[in-house]
Amino acid sequence: MMRVIISSFVVFILSVTTAYSQTTTFNCTGGVQNYTVPPCVTQLTVTVSGGQGGGGNGGLGATVTGTINVTPGQTLQVVVGCQGGTGANSGGYGGGGDGQSSGSGWPSYGGGGASYISTGGGMGGALVVAGGGGGQGGGDDVAAGGDAGCPNGDDGQDSFGDAGGGGTTTAGGDGGDPWTAGGGSGQDGSFGQGGDGGVDINYGNNPGGGGGGGYYGGGGGGSDNISGTSFVGGGGGGAGSSLIPAGGGCTAGGNAGAGQIAITAGCETTPPTASNPAASSYQCPGDVPAANPAVVTDEADNCTTNPVVAFVSETSSGTCPEIITRTYSVTDDCANSITVTHTITVEDTQAPVFAAPPANITVQCP
Repeated sequence: MMRVIISSFVVFILSVTTAYSQTTTFNCTGGVQNYTVPPCVTQLTVTVSGGQGGGGNGGLGATVTGTINVTPGQTLQVVVGCQGGTGANSGGYGGGGDGQSSGSGWPSYGGGGASYISTGGGMGGALVVAGGGGGQGGGDDVAAGGDAGCPNGDDGQDSFGDAGGGGTTTAGGDGGDPWTAGGGSGQDGSFGQGGDGGVDINYGNNPGGGGGGGYYGGGGGGSDNISGTSFVGGGGGGAGSSLIPAGGGCTAGGNAGAGQIAITAGCETTPPTASNPAASSYQCPGDVPAANPAVVTDEADNCTTNPVVAFVSETSSGTCPEIITRTYSVTDDCANSITVTHTITVEDTQAPVFAAPPANITVQCP
């Protein structure tokens, strides 16, 4: 009789494959976007850039990097700041203060919007914030907006109208004063919002630039106050402040143009599990089935619903008995892996028999 004895054992080996991670990038859309934390992920690596203030001399947004703690399955709000525009209603999405239009002078520009990730409730639930730059003031005596900082935003640049102040970690920037009475002051920045640029009340020309959005927004620039359109100018808007996660980094004025947010979800490192395949017996080598991942029947993982079982290799040694060693891998979605080794012993224990006994013969003695 031929007997095949199958024994199995499991070897747990963390995969040497580089740990799986997935990066999701969000751009300026003018609305709140959502991100759902993947299963088993408790920390996210983020790069958050605020929007630039409007105009050729709009202040630059800050870029904040770091790690934030989250809960698997949690839905996060993602706000990406947009760059400030020209004239009225020109504040960049994300809390940029508005610039102002001008009658016969030069319009001012809106502040850049802040970019942030929040657990909900807008800026009130923010985990990380990159401030937006201040908007350029109106006039031919160009006043630049302030750059968003780490954490405090820079003041804008003075022209005839005074610049808006930069936001801090606890307060919005002050609005700039007008050149003289009769002009318009810039609006103070506030929590999550840049101040609007000041309007030239008397003449309607050469207003101040809008403050940048931020954890606290920058103040709007003050207006000029003159009927002329040469040698005139409103103040530049102040920049917004940033909120930097513990241990994170920040680059002041690190971003030009619209903001952006990149979220990277790293993977957990717990390997999957699997127990030994059931032992089997066979009569002959030809009865041994081909390798089949289905022999592993109880693969499981703490995060991946269906870990992948795959045949890896087969070796054979000896003849009586013959030892066949088959290796299968079990891998989860994060590339954590174990190997299962299935050993098949083929042993022939049945003595040979005649198919039919030989016929008897009779012979004479010599």
